[in-house]
Amino acid sequence: MRKPALVVSDLDGTLIKPNTAALEPRTLELVEGLLDAGIPFMPASGRQHPNVRWLFEPLAERLSFVSENGVLAHIGDELVYRATLEHDLGLEIVRTILERSNCEPMVSGEKTYYITPESPTFLRYLEEGCGFVVTRVDDLEDIGEPYGKLSAFYPEGIGVDRFFWAERFGNRCAVTTSSDKWLDMMPSGVNKATARAVVLERLGIDPADVIAFGDAENDVEMLKLVGCPIAKANGAPGALECALYTTDDVVSSLDRILNGPGYDW
Repeated sequence: MRKPALVVSDLDGTLIKPNTAALEPRTLELVEGLLDAGIPFMPASGRQHPNVRWLFEPLAERLSFVSENGVLAHIGDELVYRATLEHDLGLEIVRTILERSNCEPMVSGEKTYYITPESPTFLRYLEEGCGFVVTRVDDLEDIGEPYGKLSAFYPEGIGVDRFFWAERFGNRCAVTTSSDKWLDMMPSGVNKATARAVVLERLGIDPADVIAFGDAENDVEMLKLVGCPIAKANGAPGALECALYTTDDVVSSLDRILNGPGYDW
């Protein structure tokens, strides 16, 4: 068994079921066990930082975090990286989302999501279903802080609209999907791997010594840049293509690292 210098895991669809509002006690027990064994753990998620920190609250000060698909990175409570969109581009994206009738816009700030929901169901989904910190505003063009990640939520699924966004903005910003309902746009070149690289440099960890778990297209860059990439067996084709191992259950895989044979690479 090779002891990893760090374990990184995506959340929705990987460590937990999509849109889960809390972690299972067993998951927290295993993460704490890894930390106590000298193996750092880093959640890497498209979710907002306050929500991810809350999920791991008993252990949060001992963790590093990548959130908003790589727009933010924290070591404990210290913000060590933040990427922002050029303001005029952000305005154009916001206006384009608002022009479309089949999706809801959401703007990610450092500590909250900004929304102007047309549907009360969307607000309940964010606050009650996912446990997100949400601020309702009258105008998404004036939120009082730089644009980070801009998202379009498709209640009925993104479908072929992903091609519209890629063609319209793909040469000016990063366009990715974090599920079949969420399409995210961030500054060009920004992804979970870029934010994670900042944390690894600060912590003095070689990416070759890292295990990472992921399932979706927004995990691909992160999986490619570690020594031991592990994809969910039901993951997206891009995640599976770059995986050294697959797993049906990441919680069981954490137990394997902590109490079992671990992984070799």
